[in-house]
Amino acid sequence: MGPPRRYSVRPFFGVAHASLSLAFSENLSGASAFANILAQMPALGYEQRQPPLYEWLLWLVQRVTGPNLLSFLLIKYSLLTATLAFLYLTALRLFEDRRWAVVAGLSPLLFYQFGWSVHEVVTHTLVMSCAMAASLWAFMRLVERGRIGDYLLFGGAVGLVLISEYGFAGFLIILVACALLQTTMRARLLHVRILAAVCIAAAIIAPFG
Repeated sequence: MGPPRRYSVRPFFGVAHASLSLAFSENLSGASAFANILAQMPALGYEQRQPPLYEWLLWLVQRVTGPNLLSFLLIKYSLLTATLAFLYLTALRLFEDRRWAVVAGLSPLLFYQFGWSVHEVVTHTLVMSCAMAASLWAFMRLVERGRIGDYLLFGGAVGLVLISEYGFAGFLIILVACALLQTTMRARLLHVRILAAVCIAAAIIAPFG
């Protein structure tokens, strides 16, 4: 099995579910309907209880599609595909056998939240899931190579997650705490280049903050 085929199942999964959604109904769920109202006007923030990244993405996509179900489906399944892809890329750094990396990348679909709930009601949480997977992948690159570009990439991923949902703070605290227990990872986190990551993250958060 060549590399291109390993990726093909993810977009097919999204296309199949999106097609079914469009075929049966064009109604929006409660959370999506509220987000649809908020996203009609660009703003630095919309609610105190939710950061604005999801509404920003929705506003951008709706400049092309209009305020309809299609815009939500494009965002949802693009984020879901990207989440699984980042998990696959992360797993490549953990497993010598690529087949296990494929299993790791697709395994979230066996969870209720990804296998079913995501198709019904999930909005901001899916943005956070994608950004968390991206930040974990970026962190592993940072640990392995430690180049300035890796720090900037990690900082950018962290900044995006922090404006997707507040719950990411718990993941970040656990990631940093665990990394500090490992000699190699601790050296990367305490390197002066980490200030570049902090600056990038702060710049992304600043408008909403």
